[in-house]
Amino acid sequence: MLNGTENAMKTSHDRQRGSTLVISLMILIVMTLIGVTGIASSTLEEKMAGNTRDQALAFQAAEAALRFSLPYIRELGAEAGWYKVGPLARVQNCDFIPTPFADAERREFVDFGGGLPVHATLAYHWARMIELLHAAETIGELLLDPDLRGDDLVVRGERREEAVAVLEAPRGTLFHHYRIDENDQVTMANLIVSTTSNNEPMNRAVTKVAKDHFTGKHEIPEGLLNHIEVAIRAYDPCLSCATHAVGGMPLIVELFDASGEVVARRVRNAG
Repeated sequence: MLNGTENAMKTSHDRQRGSTLVISLMILIVMTLIGVTGIASSTLEEKMAGNTRDQALAFQAAEAALRFSLPYIRELGAEAGWYKVGPLARVQNCDFIPTPFADAERREFVDFGGGLPVHATLAYHWARMIELLHAAETIGELLLDPDLRGDDLVVRGERREEAVAVLEAPRGTLFHHYRIDENDQVTMANLIVSTTSNNEPMNRAVTKVAKDHFTGKHEIPEGLLNHIEVAIRAYDPCLSCATHAVGGMPLIVELFDASGEVVARRVRNAG
């Protein structure tokens, strides 16, 4: 009987030791998971903080570069040599439009200005509608154009290692300057797109919005963002596409005091 009791006690003790080992392993696994999760969370937060910092630095660098890279007519200098491109410039710098309805609208537009250039920001939309009318009238002619219906779709010419091209696109003038090497690899590319050309006019339009709708106020109202967006989209209606913003044009408005400190900030569609 004694031997049987000792064996039973030994077996029970072994089972308890086995249960303790299993529980200890489970606790160790849980603690390991908690530790790994904590490390992963810290790493993610560190990356997020780094990304935020990098984004801020990139934005500041882009802003600084932009201030020193606005295009202008060299002979007139940066202050007087800025210019506008796009529908408003084109409609007022042509003698006629080769389709009857669009040309009639062009003449009405010119009469509205009394023979002087029209600089109103929202006049871009009026000029844009004239160009759309011209495009609609021209579609029928292009459908029967033999060059477009032919098989010779590539124009060939003398090979050059450097060239400059100027093209009128819907948003405005595009300037492209390229250099290539002997293997036809691009070694230099310099582009001035329409949004860049219109940057100074857009800045001035936004400045006028601030003077007209914000002078004397200490907070940034939602309506101010609407006025700013209207001014920018007049020059570049598809800016949200150009900046790859899904769902809207990113817009950040900041108010600075006399010492340069940010005292108010409002953000729309900026992620």
